[in-house]
Amino acid sequence: MASILIVDDEEPIRTLLRLILEDDGHNVREAANGQIGLTMYREDPADLVITDILMPERDGLDVTLALTQEFLDEI
Repeated sequence: MASILIVDDEEPIRTLLRLILEDDGHNVREAANGQIGLTMYREDPADLVITDILMPERDGLDVTLALTQEFLDEI
């Protein structure tokens, strides 16, 4: 199945999404903020990134823009 990175500052949201997605057979990793999420993606890219928009450190829009700028050519 797919490798999925969940980026959200709210642990209950991350946990709920992880449980649902793992139950469906996906490999799920979690990041508590956008900066951690970017670091995790750079170390081991995921097939899908699910991100919150409003977060400390780096918000979801900034994460999406950074991923697009850095990895668009690899799609």
